Amino acid sequence: MWRRGSGSWVLGLVFGLSACGDASAPPPGASGESNQGVGPCFVPTSGGPKLGPLLPVDPSAGTVLPSGQVLLFEPTGGVPKAFRVDPFTGAAVDVSPPWNILKPRAVTAGGKVVVVDFASPYPSKLSVFDEASMSWSFGNAVSTSGQRALVGLTNGSVAVIGGGGFGPLAAELFNPSTLTISSIAPFPGYGTIVGAPLPNGGIVAMGSGTVAGRYDPMTNTWASLAVPSLYWAPFAAPFAPGKVLFVSPFTSLLYDDAAGIFSTVPGSPSGGAGAASLGTGDVVSLDGDLFTPMVDTHVYDAASNTWYASRPLFAERSDPVVLPLPTGEVFIAGGAPLAYASRSELYVPCGGADVDGDGLGVPIDNCPSQVNPLQTDSDVDGFGDVCDACTSVTSMNMPQGPGWDGVGVTALPDGRVLVTGGMYNYGTPSSMGTSPSARLFDATTNAWSSAPSMAEDRWGHSTTLLADGS
Repeated sequence: MWRRGSGSWVLGLVFGLSACGDASAPPPGASGESNQGVGPCFVPTSGGPKLGPLLPVDPSAGTVLPSGQVLLFEPTGGVPKAFRVDPFTGAAVDVSPPWNILKPRAVTAGGKVVVVDFASPYPSKLSVFDEASMSWSFGNAVSTSGQRALVGLTNGSVAVIGGGGFGPLAAELFNPSTLTISSIAPFPGYGTIVGAPLPNGGIVAMGSGTVAGRYDPMTNTWASLAVPSLYWAPFAAPFAPGKVLFVSPFTSLLYDDAAGIFSTVPGSPSGGAGAASLGTGDVVSLDGDLFTPMVDTHVYDAASNTWYASRPLFAERSDPVVLPLPTGEVFIAGGAPLAYASRSELYVPCGGADVDGDGLGVPIDNCPSQVNPLQTDSDVDGFGDVCDACTSVTSMNMPQGPGWDGVGVTALPDGRVLVTGGMYNYGTPSSMGTSPSARLFDATTNAWSSAPSMAEDRWGHSTTLLADGS
C-alpha cells in the first residue's frame, strides 16, 4: 500500500543499473577524456572539474553567502524557490522569498544578498536576504529598469545600473543595511551592462559595443574608457586588486585600473557560458553560450597573461550558475541536460600530488591510487571505473516499468531495491510522459519484478524508508 509522504530530494537515472560493491574512498574527480595542454595547470598536476553534490534545485541564478554557502534560485515563472546550499555536501535549507521575482539576479555585499528582477522592464523594489536571520525584506524602489546590472562594492553598498536602450543609463547606489537608495551619475553606455568593483568603492562597467566607464565615488563621475573591438562581454571576473577580466564568446579584455586601460588577452576562448576567479588568482572560463552548450573550459593564467585549454566538464552546460567560492574552487550548477540538471560541479585550481602519475592531482583524480588518464566513470558516481567495484545488471525492460529519468530509488530491508515513477521518452511526442509504476530488483537473482503502482504519476520525487519498513 502506498502512503503520501515527504523526504529528501533524490535524483534517479535508470537506463539499466549497475550494482556496486564497497569502493575505496578517493575524492570524486572529472570524467571524460582529459585535454592535453602546456599551461601551468598541467605539469605535473592539473586542476579541473570534479563531481559536486546533488542539489534540491536546477538553479537559474545564485550568489555566495557570507558563510561560504551558496544561495540558489529555481526558475518557476512566479514565486521563485530559493535554497541556502552547502556547495560541498548539497545540504540545503529552503529560504524562498514570499513574493514574485520572475528572473532573479543576485549579489552579496555588506553581509547581505541583494536581488533584482532582471526581467522586469519597470522600476521595482529590491529584495534583500539576511543570512544571519534567514529573513527577507524589501528595499526602496529603484528607478532603473530593463536588464539591470548589480555590482557589490567594497564599501558594502550595491550599484544598480539600468540596462537596454540607449545611454546614458540611470545608476543608483543601494545600502542593504539601511534599505535606502540614492542616485549617482548615469552610466555613459548602453545595452546589457556588466561590471565589477574596484578598490575604494569604484566601479568598472561595460555595455554593448565598445562603451565602458569607470565610476569614481569621490567625484560622482564616470570616465569613459577606450575599449578595443568587443561587442558584448557577458562576464566580468575580478581576480586581483584593480584587475578585472571581461570575457565574451568573441574575445576577452583585461582591465588594469592602475593604468586605466583595456588590453586584449591572447588566445581568448569562446567564453560565453560563465567565468569566475579561482583561489590561485587565475580565472576559469566555460565555453559555449545560451544556445550552444559545451563541456570545454579554459584557464587564464594571470602571470603569463595567456589562456590555456583545461579539462572538460562532466556535462554540457548552457547559461549555468558560476560562483567563485572563498575556499578557492568555482561552483558550477544548472544549464545541463536532464541527467545532470541538479548535479553540481566544482572546478578545482591547480594543486595536489599526482600520486599515480596520470597527470591529474588528487583534488580531481577520481581514482588517485591507479593510473586512469581518461577518468572513465560509467555510472557517474564520482569514482573511476578502475576503482569502482561495479557490475552491470539486467535491464528494467522500460516500457513496462518506471520512466527513464527522475525515478525514486530505495533500498529495502530485505536487500531488494524499489524503483518508482519517473519520466519516459521513446522519441515521439505521443510516447512521452510520467509514470506511477514501480519495480523491484533482487540482486541475488539479478532479476526485476513488478510492484504495485503508486496512486499518481511522480517524477523527480523523494522516497524514504520508514522505521516499519514501508
